[in-house]
Amino acid sequence: MLISFGSSFSHSFTCSKAMNNPPSTEPIEQETEHYAPQSHDVSKHVRGYLMVGATLLIFTALTVFLSYVNFGTQKANIAVAMVVATFKAGLVAYIFMHLSAEKKLIYRILIFTAIFVLGLFWLTYLACNAIRSFTNVA
Repeated sequence: MLISFGSSFSHSFTCSKAMNNPPSTEPIEQETEHYAPQSHDVSKHVRGYLMVGATLLIFTALTVFLSYVNFGTQKANIAVAMVVATFKAGLVAYIFMHLSAEKKLIYRILIFTAIFVLGLFWLTYLACNAIRSFTNVA
């Protein structure tokens, strides 16, 4: 059972009156005081982002240049390309993904994951060589 107190006319009049008067766009004094110290940090971050962007452009040009250099074997060419790509990926992760502000635990987990993945790659390599030697003997 619903019991209503008061008139619905006054409620709808109050709502329509509030909707016809848009809120002020002036900043509230507490908000300006709260965000004032952070406004100086923005220029520092933008400068850092521009430096990282310039570094990525330089290393992209280096990647293109190194693609025309013959390091003897295809494996060496791929290794050099992977080193440059790993550096660029690490730079992006460190700066743009804000890993620079993470705690030491995240780095321990990251190192463990990298060692685990390299171990799986090594086991796959060993298994492929074992299969090749087995098929060559028979």
